[in-house]
Amino acid sequence: MLQYTLVENLLTAAPDDFMAQPLNVRSYGLEEVAQRILARHPGMGLSQINAVIEEFVEEVCIITADGGAVNTPLFNAYPGIAGVFAGAADSYDPERHSVRTNLQPGVRMRDAADRIKMQKEQAADPQPFIV
Repeated sequence: MLQYTLVENLLTAAPDDFMAQPLNVRSYGLEEVAQRILARHPGMGLSQINAVIEEFVEEVCIITADGGAVNTPLFNAYPGIAGVFAGAADSYDPERHSVRTNLQPGVRMRDAADRIKMQKEQAADPQPFIV
């Protein structure tokens, strides 16, 4: 369940525009994810789960460092280059350009997002947010 409240949208000129601000979002690291997998699959060992997760992360980083793209059900990652090139003969210059890793949700992540149940809450105190 994703709880949210509405706050005034200061990015638009219309005075009645509001935007949703998520509330109480819990964050999970790899260790918490491994513990949740173990809870669903008690026959697996925690060290095995952590090893597979670490190998996955390491291999994705190796592929990325090699300039490759990774497409998984969770995410699609692909390289990009930011900056302006001065004509067709120009080359990459780290002073003017930077390599980026672009990430987009994969099909299963998009499906998971579609299944999020929403619950509107009244914020008791004004929550700080970037304006």
